[in-house]
Amino acid sequence: MCGLCLLVITLMIWAVQGQVSQQNGNVPVAVISCGTIIAVFAWLLARLYSLCSIVVSDDGVRQSFVLSNGKLCEHSYLGWDQIHRVSFRGSSYHFLGMDGAKLELNTTLFGDAEATIDAVRERLPGRLLSQLE
Repeated sequence: MCGLCLLVITLMIWAVQGQVSQQNGNVPVAVISCGTIIAVFAWLLARLYSLCSIVVSDDGVRQSFVLSNGKLCEHSYLGWDQIHRVSFRGSSYHFLGMDGAKLELNTTLFGDAEATIDAVRERLPGRLLSQLE
């Protein structure tokens, strides 16, 4: 999926360059339409990177973000004792830290969503597990 996003972004840059190199090219339309598509796919690429970077361990949850809070790449970690609230909506776990940090684990991105759900539940401390029931 990330490769597809990069391919689309590359094709849009190529399309704009093609319009610029033509004498009768419609540059404003190409820049606006391709720029919009590039922005959407760049956002999708950053979102997919974030969702796919999550790591759940016995100690807590770690996730990376691209272009977040004015930083190119940011890493967030929440130990189980730092998580204030956990919820499960749709197919995603949502972790809210006591400092306001939010992490998301989408179970459909793993080969076996049910096994992922079970693995997270096994690691959740009792106080967080009770929030899911």
